[in-house]
Amino acid sequence: MAFVTRQFVRAMSSSSAASAAAKKIMVKHVTVIGGGLMGAGIAQVAAATGHTVVLVDQTEDILAKSRKGIEESLRRVAKKKFAENPKAGDEFVDKTLSSISTSTDAASVVHSTDLVVEAIVENLKVKTELFTRLDKFAAEHTIFASNTSSLQITSIANATTRQDRFAGLHFFNPVPLMKLVEVIKTPMTSQKTFESLIDFSRSLGKHPVSCKVVMVPWVDFFLTGDGARVPRACDRLCRASCPPFWFACQESPLSTPEASGGRFGSRQHPGHPLE
Repeated sequence: MAFVTRQFVRAMSSSSAASAAAKKIMVKHVTVIGGGLMGAGIAQVAAATGHTVVLVDQTEDILAKSRKGIEESLRRVAKKKFAENPKAGDEFVDKTLSSISTSTDAASVVHSTDLVVEAIVENLKVKTELFTRLDKFAAEHTIFASNTSSLQITSIANATTRQDRFAGLHFFNPVPLMKLVEVIKTPMTSQKTFESLIDFSRSLGKHPVSCKVVMVPWVDFFLTGDGARVPRACDRLCRASCPPFWFACQESPLSTPEASGGRFGSRQHPGHPLE
């Protein structure tokens, strides 16, 4: 009887896990708004990891420049990654580029996308106007994310009717090299959306870090010594975002006794803890 009970519990646990996983959005198609340095980098890493990508910007000239930059970046990656097999490197570049299409009309391409990542100018009015428009054309399941490093995600999300499917997804520059991604969950962001973005970030080969409401921009940290014991989280974050500096240290600054009671944040948002 005990054996049967254990088997039943295991079956129920497996069923619950499968059900929870089924609720998450499996991101396969990504629309990146903004063909600048950050947007192009996000498009590159998404395409290189098997996602179908549409890169959107205002003009064909901007998009042509973005695509050229992506190709040059991919060739640098391929030269290092496939040093002993140049042919495989060329195939990698061609396959990745074939997964990226471009458009100057965002509204016409978001109807079939799983995720929209915005990486345009840091202007709240411009961002809210963009998302208000896209909200009318995107599919019901589509997740919206902003790559902003200075604006409140909640303020941008409030411009849409999908606050539960809106979050921050902050990459670091240069995107192909930097492993850290901040996933910023607002009070309205659903757990389903949050977990979907965590999974997506990991599928890119990144290290997602959960942030509560306000991100920590530019990894500009200091210790205020007022409570939260987060040295390991901060250490992990900094190692992923600033490897040249962090790995030059003989010992992590936050592994010292003085930091064990510290709290960290940024000059703009002091003391906001990470999970």
